[in-house]
Amino acid sequence: PADPAFARIGAEFTKRMVATYGAAEYYNADTFNEMPPPTMDLAYLGRAGKAVLAGIRGGHPEGRWMVQGWLFLHHRHIWTKAAVRSYLNGAGRGNVMVLDLGADIRAMWQRHDRYYGHDYVWCMLHSFGGRRGIFGNMPALIEQVHEAYASGGGGLVGVGLTMEATHHNPALYEFATDLTFVDVSLLDGHHADDGAGSAVAFPWTFAASAHADITRDTPQALARAWATDVYIPGRYGSTLGAIAADRAAAVEANLQRAFHHLLRRDGPYAHEVTCCPTWTLMAVGPTLAVQRAGLDVDYDADALWEAAEAMAAAVAALPESAASSAVGGATAASALGRSLRYDAVDLLRQALENLFTEFVVALGEQTMLYRTHAGYKDTTTRAKRPIFVAGHVARASRLLFPAVEALLRVDRNFDMRSWLSRAVRVATNDGLTADRMAFNAKNLITAWGDSKGQGYPNYAAKSWAGLYERLYAKRWEAYLNDISDTMHRGRYMMSGEVSAAVVASLDWDFCVNHTAADLDTAGVEDEASPDAARAVLAATAQRWLGTADLRRAAVAAPGTKLTLAEGVEHAAFVKCAGKGPTPRIAVPRRSRWAKEWRTAAMLCAAMDAAACGAVDSEGRLYLPLGKKYLTRAECTTDAHAHVGKEFVLVRVGSEEADIPVVDQLPDDAAANDMFGRFGLTPEPADA
Repeated sequence: PADPAFARIGAEFTKRMVATYGAAEYYNADTFNEMPPPTMDLAYLGRAGKAVLAGIRGGHPEGRWMVQGWLFLHHRHIWTKAAVRSYLNGAGRGNVMVLDLGADIRAMWQRHDRYYGHDYVWCMLHSFGGRRGIFGNMPALIEQVHEAYASGGGGLVGVGLTMEATHHNPALYEFATDLTFVDVSLLDGHHADDGAGSAVAFPWTFAASAHADITRDTPQALARAWATDVYIPGRYGSTLGAIAADRAAAVEANLQRAFHHLLRRDGPYAHEVTCCPTWTLMAVGPTLAVQRAGLDVDYDADALWEAAEAMAAAVAALPESAASSAVGGATAASALGRSLRYDAVDLLRQALENLFTEFVVALGEQTMLYRTHAGYKDTTTRAKRPIFVAGHVARASRLLFPAVEALLRVDRNFDMRSWLSRAVRVATNDGLTADRMAFNAKNLITAWGDSKGQGYPNYAAKSWAGLYERLYAKRWEAYLNDISDTMHRGRYMMSGEVSAAVVASLDWDFCVNHTAADLDTAGVEDEASPDAARAVLAATAQRWLGTADLRRAAVAAPGTKLTLAEGVEHAAFVKCAGKGPTPRIAVPRRSRWAKEWRTAAMLCAAMDAAACGAVDSEGRLYLPLGKKYLTRAECTTDAHAHVGKEFVLVRVGSEEADIPVVDQLPDDAAANDMFGRFGLTPEPADA
């Protein structure tokens, strides 16, 4: 900016913009975004700010400068108060508007005294690269925006959204835009001052809520009231209005229950978010460094599970398409509206992602023990246990990836073909080829770089059908195979080294090799009908949400009360070393399983139970004893007398009642074979 040519080039550029798009009030220019200035001399920074405005004014004499405030956050160690003040003041007050780009992460307006009298916009960044994950903090948004409005000083001119892609978390973004209209005079007696001493009043959407008292309620209560009275009627109104009143009431009650769980304490929409996490491990992996990469689920995972169950129940409460609608005579097939379909798919997708993450976290803990305790040099239990766990994670992968792929197929918004078809349709412009446009579109959401993995892999990863089956599953398969092979051979393994070249090769092959569908400009023409979508949603919820509840299952024999996790933990010791401690008895219902090594044993047991057990009409699960589960060597003393029986009954969700061992399955349980639901074949005990 110190070069005289800077202002001349800026003026010519601005003139071209005005000629092309017309005159505007603000023109965006970012001079030092994610790169430090050549010097932090205050006089230089002032001249740099002045030169930017000169370039704008050379093309539009009344233009003003809009600058992203990301540089002040990203390089906050060098952008001191004096430096920021000099940089902005170089353009003069009244000529600059700063976007406080990540105020929801770390508000720079507080550090820089409301930007020293310059206008600024409080912005919610939330998402990097458009990576999908259900998260946010609605109560904190209320507090943060209220604090900015109520601080006085006249600098705040609005609320903005600066996410790096849309089409995810619609509830959170709707909530944030509603916060643009806030009458802060109703909160704590504060007023936003416009600089002339007059109060600035904003109409507030919460005023429309019958359940919200904005002078008394906590931010969490206000957010829940907003979801109940503003968001649910607005987003699902066409669905609720197309069906009979009793059905609509049942659907709405389940929708309210879903948002209650999402907004409960430490739930996905009410927990502390530090910096744009990404809870889509299936898509952005493979890696075992889950915590370090910010991929571990640090909100209350049970809240997400129960929200997904409630959303699935809302879909199930819709009438069958053969029934006539009570409103307008339309068939109820249309009752599964776009919004409800989208949100049900998204919540179930996140539930399956979270389940997979728990498996991988457990495997990561086991490989850490393997490395830390020199397991690669011996044949003790410590060395074999991670191999045992890795095999189960691989089995889970072979089930989960196809399940997510099938789920996403029911909504075109989650289908990669929608993205590729739009890119290919552009190919006729400027002599571009369909192959090139398809390559660019794929590369952006996967490798974002070259064939060697040099670039920004997975920065813009998407949770779309077509990616899970054709790429993500292959990545994880190669990764898990390498981990197992490394440990079987007794070699030392460092997390992060395994399979990097293989994964880069898979990404590149995906980018350069196109199917006929990849080059089709028609997009998604085979989206599931409402009835077909409902069937997939119901099957996914029944198959996976119930299986996940086995995390809380209790296995009780006379004189003992064991959790399923403890029984299989003990079995893992026996399987690997021929001996092991007696399982512990008490495990709290709300234990954070992902923080303990026996997560894997518990979840593996859930998968195996669903594959090899059976459930009766009352939802009680029966596990076979025999060699695969709870054999004589694996049982506690009190259970030895019952080894001759065939099945042990497991009651899901209860840890108190004595659960008997039975000689045979009830007829209804035999007819409801969970093995058939998963399409697995039995594996030998030593597999």
